[in-house]
Amino acid sequence: MASPTWSAFQRALTRWEREKIHPAIAVRNTAGVLIPLAAATLLGQPSAGLVMAIGALNVAYSDGVDPVPVRARRMLLSCSFCALAVLVGGLAGQSHAAAALAAMIWAFGAGLIVVLGTTAADLGTISLVTLVVFAARPLNARQASLAALLAFSGGFLQTALSLVLSRAGRDEEDRGVMAGVFTQLSFLARVSATAGGAPLATAEFTLARYTLRAQNRDHGPHAELFSALLSQAERMRLRLLTLARLRRRLGRDAEAASAVRQLDNFREAAAKVTDGIGERLSNRSSPQHDAPMRAAEAAAEQMRETGDHGLSSFSRAAARDAALLMDSINGQLRAALRMVYAKVLVEPRAPVAGHGSASQGIMTASSPFHARLETLRANLSFRSIAFRHAVRLATCILAGEAISTTVDWQRSYWIPMTIAIVLKPDFLSTFSRGALRLAGTFAGLIAATAIYHVAPAGALTDIAVVGLFTLVLRGWGRANYGLLSLAVSAIVVALIARTGVAPRSVILLRGMNTGIGGVIAMLAYVAWPTWERAHVGENFARLLDAYRAYLRGVRRSEEGEAEGEVDRVRQAARVARTNAEASADRLGSEPATSPQLVRITAAILASSHNFIYAAMTLESGSVDEWCLPQLQQFLDRVDLMLYLATTTLRGLNAGAHYVYDLRETYRTLALCLAEHGRSDTLLQVEADRMTNALNTLQDQVLEWKKHRGAS
Repeated sequence: MASPTWSAFQRALTRWEREKIHPAIAVRNTAGVLIPLAAATLLGQPSAGLVMAIGALNVAYSDGVDPVPVRARRMLLSCSFCALAVLVGGLAGQSHAAAALAAMIWAFGAGLIVVLGTTAADLGTISLVTLVVFAARPLNARQASLAALLAFSGGFLQTALSLVLSRAGRDEEDRGVMAGVFTQLSFLARVSATAGGAPLATAEFTLARYTLRAQNRDHGPHAELFSALLSQAERMRLRLLTLARLRRRLGRDAEAASAVRQLDNFREAAAKVTDGIGERLSNRSSPQHDAPMRAAEAAAEQMRETGDHGLSSFSRAAARDAALLMDSINGQLRAALRMVYAKVLVEPRAPVAGHGSASQGIMTASSPFHARLETLRANLSFRSIAFRHAVRLATCILAGEAISTTVDWQRSYWIPMTIAIVLKPDFLSTFSRGALRLAGTFAGLIAATAIYHVAPAGALTDIAVVGLFTLVLRGWGRANYGLLSLAVSAIVVALIARTGVAPRSVILLRGMNTGIGGVIAMLAYVAWPTWERAHVGENFARLLDAYRAYLRGVRRSEEGEAEGEVDRVRQAARVARTNAEASADRLGSEPATSPQLVRITAAILASSHNFIYAAMTLESGSVDEWCLPQLQQFLDRVDLMLYLATTTLRGLNAGAHYVYDLRETYRTLALCLAEHGRSDTLLQVEADRMTNALNTLQDQVLEWKKHRGAS
């Protein structure tokens, strides 16, 4: 039986991420690389065209399908960093010591900024590679400045093509994102939540929230309508998730068959309405929505009648809660229908003074610079994965530069360049990328050899090879890293051929130097690894911290305070949950990790999912006004339990013993509800579920601590 590490490694090698295939992006990125190459060849300036093409190729990695203002800012930032890397690399290349020092400092920065996210990490890697390449060719101040300007120009051309040739304008992008949200709502209305699974449709709602936040400078009618539409969708998601839980509850009672049937009828009707809204947003068609909307309203009315008689007290309470939720969802569906059929969404938007310009958004949008700076400062410690990665990367780049300047090989700068690409903060990424990089490089060299053996040497062949493999790189390379490495290798051979170097002399040296760089990167990780098991506790503690903040935000919102805070803490909780899930996945892929630790971690994650499902009931608006003091006491105890769990996960003594009995506090709430005839309401059921989830989580965290102490 294959080990978890080997299985994860195989999945990484063979992964084919179909959702990352974007032919339209590939076409415009290929044009951005070929235009300067072809134009410079016609003008008799192949070197200038080569530098512009390199700038365009580097900035192409920052292209994407996200909102125009976000994409424009990111691509212009990439232009600037790549141009700066060209300038610094060219000037530092006049001295081996200066080149090694510049590369080491840049590598440390590139390694540290992984803490800011994948976009920053990719920019750091690409700019580091650019610096290493240009440091291999010393330039005087004038030449370096000109090369930097040319690289920036190539990147700027790539940015302009991305913005001009986007298939959709800003409103169309918003429409596409919101259509995805309502398509997911339709799916969510038809399926049941899985116990222990993460809440459904998280990715789509995260993207929608991110998209609208990125365009928050626009207060025009479209932006306001889309924001309101997302708000309705968020509320529907919460209620549909709660309704799915009630469906499971009613399904356990044989006498509640009629109620279950009405609930299923409602969910199907709601799914058809949300399907129609998604279709309306996608292509502006006008699907019939009257019949399914009437069916949803009729199902809600029949559920109220069903809940009044013929059921046990347990199922009657569930049916009553379901009817209230169905009424609420119907109101939100009607509101969403009014929005998507509003005139402002049907007709193209007229320009609004002060809004809608991508360039203006770039100039006026402010980034949380100080917050990011504080994040970087907080990670200046060997306890930080990012800091350890930065030190490891800087050391390896310095070693690679030393080797490349010591040996008398051409193209030896591929050694530090490969190190920069292969070495990552975690085990699986480093070794899977290393293997795919080596395999892809050799495959690309073989492909380039075959092409140049058959095709006649010349500018036309070089440009054709660059165009073909840039199309492969940007269209399909993101789906599999091996294919990406193959395309990059062939492109490099063709680009160097534009400088007059015979392809045959490039191929062997590139293969050898790439192999050396890849081996150095992997050996460095083996010598000084950063194991996920040392950090998974902190990632899970951050998840529970985010859930505490979410509950507090919901409570303040219910009290009429902190308007808008719930959106922020909900988004933060989603990010924390995604990070915790990724941490658990990395832990399971590492060698020599105890299977028991992997099992406990998976169990903690499942309990946290069960808890947040129950906690979301509070935001769904399904909370009775009865027994508020007892409810507040219960939620205070929940907050305390979460805090104690986080301290234990962080290895602090405060959470060593759980002296608070959450079950007793729940019983006080349940007794109060019973006195007011509110037994078996949704509030009581979900409070009970929350109690069970936290008590289970308590035992799992203590088991996790015991296992960590033993190991």
